[in-house]
Amino acid sequence: MQASFLDVPKELCQKADLHCSNGNSDKVYHTTIEQKDGGYVVLFAYGRRGDTLTRGTKTQEPVPYEKAIGVFNRLVSEKTAKGYISTPGISGDVFPSVRAQTLSSPEPLNTKKKMADVVAQLLTPITEDDAEGYLSDSAYGAQEKKDGKRLLVKSNGTDDIVVLNRNSVIIETSPYIKNAVLSLGREVLLDGEAIGDVYHVFGLLELDGDNLRSWPYKSAHEELKRVVRKDKTGNMKIVPYFLTESSKRKLFKDLKSKDKEGIVFKHISSVHFPGRGPLHVKCKFFSTASIVVLGVNVRRSIKMGVFDGKAFVFVGNVTIPANYEIPAKGDVCEVRYLYAYRNGSLFQPTYLGARDDIEASECSQSQLKYVNKEGE
Repeated sequence: MQASFLDVPKELCQKADLHCSNGNSDKVYHTTIEQKDGGYVVLFAYGRRGDTLTRGTKTQEPVPYEKAIGVFNRLVSEKTAKGYISTPGISGDVFPSVRAQTLSSPEPLNTKKKMADVVAQLLTPITEDDAEGYLSDSAYGAQEKKDGKRLLVKSNGTDDIVVLNRNSVIIETSPYIKNAVLSLGREVLLDGEAIGDVYHVFGLLELDGDNLRSWPYKSAHEELKRVVRKDKTGNMKIVPYFLTESSKRKLFKDLKSKDKEGIVFKHISSVHFPGRGPLHVKCKFFSTASIVVLGVNVRRSIKMGVFDGKAFVFVGNVTIPANYEIPAKGDVCEVRYLYAYRNGSLFQPTYLGARDDIEASECSQSQLKYVNKEGE
């Protein structure tokens, strides 16, 4: 079993110096854990190599060491997933239990190595009007659409973990999630979404050497519940699957009233279908878009752009909340908005965070939901 990072001496877990060189971009990122007022703070600094760095903290006040190292490791995982690697000649170790998979690997994760035999099943969008048919159809079950980061996690049940994003690219994730999957003690390939340190699981594709992709979704989900019960860490949760019309309607109403992202409908007899298929659909209660950062403004905001097939076109500015790092020009981010004007901007955009599983070319203009100037 992989060692818990909480058992690692504190002096091994206090600094990471990273860099990312890609074309004309050459960026550095530094993060440290420092003692302050009887607790610990996580500090960061980033920018172009050789320029004045932007500095800040991920902990607004001192926190216990266990919380600080959790923040630190999530930060390093996010950066390595975006292509950052350890700066040569400067110690960048994180913690021994995953060191070979993060900063000091001879084949760093920014090579975007893929596992071609593991492909995510994506959801086909529907409207709220369409959802009525699925709510009344007994052939479909319903689940909450989680607003997290898609992860497929493969484990040999003892000490090896491979984490993939929705594009089958090998990435890093929270060590809490890794330890939760390893705690099952079984060979698995799981599908779900990470929100913080919790893995919300809705799919079981492989189990102890058996391929479950051909299993009906209802049966695979029942088996998934039996497997995930073995988790003793509390960092893995099943996404419930509701089957009766009354329970589906209650879920729909609850998700709407709580301003959740949306609802998913999956056919009870559907099998795993790589890519988008007709039997797994999603109804989102608000609009989101993947955008490219065209530039960074002075007061914590960025210029947003989408690709119209020939070039990136400006679709307005969005403010970056204080608890988020300001993305760099060329980064891909996710925003929420009410609607978009043709030849204009997104109306009331809200910044949701960076995306490391979306390419700039995928930020197409066609994803936007337009209205005219009268709001129709």
